[in-house]
Amino acid sequence: MKYSLNHMNRCARYVITCLWIMCLAIMAGSAAVKADGAATLERDGRSYAVPLPRGYCDITTTPLGVLLHKFLADVTAANNLAPSVGIIFQNCAAEAIFPWGYVATNNLGGVINSQQVLNRMRADLFGQTELLEDLLEASGNVNIDTISEWGVDISEVTPGAPTIIWTDAHSIVTLVDSTVVVEGAKATERLISSGTVFDGLIFEFAIYDDKIENGIDVKATAVDLAKNGHELKLMNNGVSRQTSGTASQQKN
Repeated sequence: MKYSLNHMNRCARYVITCLWIMCLAIMAGSAAVKADGAATLERDGRSYAVPLPRGYCDITTTPLGVLLHKFLADVTAANNLAPSVGIIFQNCAAEAIFPWGYVATNNLGGVINSQQVLNRMRADLFGQTELLEDLLEASGNVNIDTISEWGVDISEVTPGAPTIIWTDAHSIVTLVDSTVVVEGAKATERLISSGTVFDGLIFEFAIYDDKIENGIDVKATAVDLAKNGHELKLMNNGVSRQTSGTASQQKN
């Protein structure tokens, strides 16, 4: 089933609006302990070690994490193509809800069976195939300099339109800036996300911030998410899922 870009944007705005309503209704000052560094994600009987973005902590089992996880599960329940959220994380130094994010998995291995296929599909969907070709010419490890040289001008990002920030053999990183009206007040939100194909799954990392100006550093966050894709594979070297009763090991 093919979804249009307008359909995706409407869904994104709906989720963002609901998040803002929820965030206005709860307090984030939880005293629960946060776990830093990495987390564990269970999917289809397999346990994956998942690297968290730098400076973020696993809050999945805290009161806030449980609430956010339930909210995401509720808003995606009607969409069988939506990823399954496994980990909720938050900036370790955050005194409010934002910035926060999640790690989810999507089992679309029959359709999207490689990173190259995922990169091309999203570039086609976002109308950015030329940018994809430019990024493929970039060499060396991803860092702020390479993103600055080969990526897009963040100041020229079109509000509400997904924009590719980085793509390589391990991940594709995108940015969406959105503005919604909640209870008569204008609210903004920035979403930086990445997708990594590994072991027949798409691992989705997403980070939300309630500030577009003076919020999280887009380029630094994009670097972290891009590196997380490679690190995810290294941390789970030898892990494979059971398919039709047999183990199919994917080496990366």
